Amino acid sequence: MLLATLLTTGNISPQVGAEFEAASVKPNASGERRQSQRTEGRTFRAINVPARTLIRQAYQLMFEDYRLLGAPDWTTTSHFDVVATIPDGASSSQTGAMLQKLLADRFKLKIHTEIREAPAYALVLARKDGRLVDTTSRFPNRLRSTPSGRSTAPL
Repeated sequence: MLLATLLTTGNISPQVGAEFEAASVKPNASGERRQSQRTEGRTFRAINVPARTLIRQAYQLMFEDYRLLGAPDWTTTSHFDVVATIPDGASSSQTGAMLQKLLADRFKLKIHTEIREAPAYALVLARKDGRLVDTTSRFPNRLRSTPSGRSTAPL
């Protein structure tokens, strides 16, 4: 059984009835580094993808990996090929819910959600008028950005 914790501020329950028509999940031991995920027509395809990536996609955590806690190490190291058929009339927004159901059925994934306190930074204005100040004239030896976007500093 695969247990994981999602830190959340909202409801992540799967949509009722959201399920792939048919699905194949196979381990991928090719050793390849290349991974791919795409939906073409009614076919969802994830090739050589770690289980953790599938979980993150199912729960819309693609850029929020810090919110997925307690998943075993194999979810990062074991790769899988998933090919699934999306039912007629299903919207692309239902794919995540279908993937959640697939993970629960095939991997016995159990998700627990909780809210935790965590340290955070607050970005606040230093000036009451809200204006930004050009500091290049006051600090000429600091890093500067060139037109190409690279940072330079005097030696």
